[in-house]
Amino acid sequence: YLFDPRFYARYWYLNSISVAATPKTDPAANWTTLKFGDQITNVTITLAEGAASIRGRLKPADNGATPSGFGVYLIPAEPEKAADVLRYFLTTVQADGTFSLNNLPPGRYFTLVQSPDAQTNTLAKLRLPESAETRAKLRRAAESRKANLELKPCQNLTDYELKQ
Repeated sequence: YLFDPRFYARYWYLNSISVAATPKTDPAANWTTLKFGDQITNVTITLAEGAASIRGRLKPADNGATPSGFGVYLIPAEPEKAADVLRYFLTTVQADGTFSLNNLPPGRYFTLVQSPDAQTNTLAKLRLPESAETRAKLRRAAESRKANLELKPCQNLTDYELKQ
């Protein structure tokens, strides 16, 4: 099992998921295994205030037409956050070139625009335990591109232009 909390407050973000168990594992990044009759206790899902949001448009290369099928990734730029799956985000670019991301933790991110592969074409799939290698590849690609973005608490970026 994976925990997938849903909430709808505009300025909240998912900060962490933890289980007080031995051995200590990160339930956001690893499967939680239960057998028939097992019960899980001491699960803590922490929401925090100060979420940021981005609404923008993809600017096509050479002022051409906006290609379809692209995704916008936000990847944590801080080295200590590289393994935190809750800091990875993906949204699809609409036919008109617009995109939006909500409930983002404040911090520094790399931005990356590319076609998502079939195994990680949604945020839920990107955060799966078996997608760790894909997240590492995305991080390397984003680091080499050096497109940085810093989000402040409660910041709402509108009309953000992202180059392809």
